[in-house]
Amino acid sequence: MSPKSISRDSGSADWPSTLGSPSVHGNGLVRNRLRNGSEWPMKRSVKPQRGKGVWRVLVFADNFISGEGIAAVLKRDSRFLLCASVYDRKGAEKIVESHQPDLVLLEEPFLLRADDFQWIKSIAERFRNTHVLIVSRQTESVYAERAFRTGACGYFVKTGGTAQGLIDAIERVLGGEKQTRPTTKSVLASLSDRELEVFSLIAVGHGVGQIAKQLGISRKTVETHCEHIKHKFNYADAAELRRGARQLLRA
Repeated sequence: MSPKSISRDSGSADWPSTLGSPSVHGNGLVRNRLRNGSEWPMKRSVKPQRGKGVWRVLVFADNFISGEGIAAVLKRDSRFLLCASVYDRKGAEKIVESHQPDLVLLEEPFLLRADDFQWIKSIAERFRNTHVLIVSRQTESVYAERAFRTGACGYFVKTGGTAQGLIDAIERVLGGEKQTRPTTKSVLASLSDRELEVFSLIAVGHGVGQIAKQLGISRKTVETHCEHIKHKFNYADAAELRRGARQLLRA
């Protein structure tokens, strides 16, 4: 039996305006490619796994408005059951523990919730049937390689993306297609996970004390990480470090 076709109004398929203004990266997905460089055919309708009528999805959003926008996209498609839209780690952890969803749509990790690296690793290790799809305004060259390494299954760039593009990304992840790594090396590849966490928080304006409190480490340790980052990027002082963080992460 052929997969059930889900009809969509082409006029409503644009990415919700609340999720970012268009610029680049059409559907934003880190695409699969064959050895000859051509892309794999895009699947337009994928059915849930045998024995499951729907895919259960948790939306862990950056804020209420964007969370509602993502939820609206999912509700158009009868294959998806929204477990919850949450905006804090504690709520997300509770839903993952109790519902063990098929998919976690994790929006804007790394910047404001820098320790999401460890949480993604925990999901990958503890809940093997729960997939994580990163939804971010950051281009693949910034975070995608790191996201895959921590256990994420897909990476969707929402800037300039569409609702259909997000559905395509979800289908690929839930369909079990192995995601490839970005072809370009991240500009942040030289940083350790902890250094990247510190760098990300510097980008959004956090000071040493705030970073230490959020990551649960000492001020001295944060200062040591800052020195390592300055050395790796040849930043002359703290002001140049802050400026470089904002420029590279577009915070």
